[in-house]
Amino acid sequence: MGQSGNMLRLRREAELVIRQSRHPVSTDELYRQLIERGVDVDPKERLGSKLAPAANLVFIRRRGWWLKSVPLPELVS
Repeated sequence: MGQSGNMLRLRREAELVIRQSRHPVSTDELYRQLIERGVDVDPKERLGSKLAPAANLVFIRRRGWWLKSVPLPELVS
């Protein structure tokens, strides 16, 4: 699979992880889940820069990665 194909798979799988978790996902947790799914993510430090341009994902400070088109779930205390 070419570099652009890897990027598309990375973003698609990241979206699935976030949807299935139903809450914002930290970069560390997202990295772990992507590795478990067999996605080529190396190195972890660059994961954010690979996801940031994705039209459907957003990083929310102190919470993690979330879906732009989905309302943010309330924090549970």
